Amino acid sequence: MKQGSRFMNDKRKKLPEMETLRDIAERNLQAAENILRNYPNDDGMLNIVGYHLQQCIELALKHVLETHAVKYPRTHDIDDLLDLLPEACADDFTSVAQYARIISQLESRTRYIKGYRVKLETIKDVLVVAQLTMRRL
Repeated sequence: MKQGSRFMNDKRKKLPEMETLRDIAERNLQAAENILRNYPNDDGMLNIVGYHLQQCIELALKHVLETHAVKYPRTHDIDDLLDLLPEACADDFTSVAQYARIISQLESRTRYIKGYRVKLETIKDVLVVAQLTMRRL
């Protein structure tokens, strides 16, 4: 690196050396909570909250699968991931199962469908599911 480079004194928070999917899921939850707190009446920002909540739950499930040595496909479909959970874990994610279709839709609809707006009620429901999910990890 060149002397005087603006990156030499980078003070950003460093990622843990052994980062897990749980860590990434937690950051997605924090991002969703922060955006919701700051923009509760902004429809466009609620879409971003929905996307981060979906990512939180997806990555949390993949973390559980990974820690149980279960291989999983590249998918954003929550039902597909729930189907792969070991039986001993399935009961921990009943709230995810109840909202699985809605959670899965948040991934694609909030990113690709122009004019799509997720309802604040839905965001609040999925936020509770995401928070419960993270507590179970």
